[in-house]
Amino acid sequence: MNAPFQSLAPELLCKIFRLVAPPTVAKVALSAVCSHWRACALADASWWADMRWTSMPQRLFELALERFRSAPLSVFLLPQETNLLQHLDPHAKRIRRLAFFFNPISPPAFLQHGLELPALEFLSVKNRRKGVSGPSLRFRAPRLETLDLYGVVVHQWNDMDIPRLRHFKYDPRWTMNPLDEGVPVLFILHRLLSTFPQIRTIDMGGRCENILPSESSAYGQLMERLRLSLCCSACGIRILASFPRTVERLRVLRVKVANGRRFDGGTHHDESDVQQRSLVMALASGHAYTTLQLADESDYGHTLSATFTTAHCFRNIHVTLPVRSFLLNWPAEWLSLRLSDTLQSISLPLSLWPEFALLTQGQPLMAPSVRICVLARSWNDLSQTVDVARCGLLDCLELCVPGSRKDGASSFRMQPILHFTGAVACVSERVKLVLERSDDPSADASLEERLLSALHAKRVARSDLQPDWTIEWKESYF
Repeated sequence: MNAPFQSLAPELLCKIFRLVAPPTVAKVALSAVCSHWRACALADASWWADMRWTSMPQRLFELALERFRSAPLSVFLLPQETNLLQHLDPHAKRIRRLAFFFNPISPPAFLQHGLELPALEFLSVKNRRKGVSGPSLRFRAPRLETLDLYGVVVHQWNDMDIPRLRHFKYDPRWTMNPLDEGVPVLFILHRLLSTFPQIRTIDMGGRCENILPSESSAYGQLMERLRLSLCCSACGIRILASFPRTVERLRVLRVKVANGRRFDGGTHHDESDVQQRSLVMALASGHAYTTLQLADESDYGHTLSATFTTAHCFRNIHVTLPVRSFLLNWPAEWLSLRLSDTLQSISLPLSLWPEFALLTQGQPLMAPSVRICVLARSWNDLSQTVDVARCGLLDCLELCVPGSRKDGASSFRMQPILHFTGAVACVSERVKLVLERSDDPSADASLEERLLSALHAKRVARSDLQPDWTIEWKESYF
């Protein structure tokens, strides 16, 4: 008697195979269950053509190449599998997606000899040998849209005929320091913008050279995102100044200034406060931002990032500088950007609250509705003496503390929260206090009741205007 699965149509069984079998040697195991499964598996050439396998034996790789026949091929090879590249040469024209490392083997011949790859849409090439440059690439790929290069030197950009290139990521060294070799960022940007009219996103790092190419009005017509990792603020300023029209059209612009401190304790170029101010103004000027997010990049030492976002996310600016604080201690730049008038949402670590409070004493927040999110390392930190920030029409105050889900005791959280609510001065009649839920719903309910009672008592006791507080709970993400 036939088993129930024998009645399944081959197309349906193939769909089940794709859902339950990861792109590993499980394909071979499934095709060996019975004659019916084997027939269905062998009939689905595109299933075998997805070759994202882990530690693939050579015999299985050759078997997959045999079974995929004419289907477009997707190959993702691990460093220990680079010896398999030589088997791809006869199938090069059917490769749709290819990602591989080469160490010590060079890229396959079909990427070096100017051959046409009509099906190629995605290519990622990585060289893991530090300090050693691999050969340049030379090929024609009329459908290629995404190109990721790591540790690969492009000697002649015209050697790659890729008219539909849209997404480009380039780091010429496989290393944590993108500044080692003085990558000619301006030259590469000039080449990319002038050679590839379809390009939309660029992600690269390096130093800024002395060449200042002129920008054509036709450059970067479709550019949406540019991400740069640079050695210093001065390089960032020069790059932005070289492509003003392209930069103005961007929806996402991310600039990270490392200045060498993360890597060797020194500095590659002079980094001054004036240069940092100029860079931030060059990035952010000309737009009205409704959201500002400040984040302490603790993994990189004294490094701070700021993310500016306009209404409806029309434009997003992200800048990272090797300093503990910036922008909040720049009142002139804050005023020039009109942030007190336009910001509706501000997120910042508690460590920056003193600078924020001092800034608002001279430039109080004036937006019709303001939301402030404060990230503290512990509840005890919220209990420390804090300066008062003038928050205007404050609509919402959100407090985030890692581990809130485990801090169920209401008495443990109440005093820090109650203390910090006194750090905001506003003219709002009603303010929403947003807190993270713990794993103890009854403790949260008790905390809410006690907090509202204490806040109401404070409002009655004080003669100055105090808001009527409400509490909203949200899930903890820590």
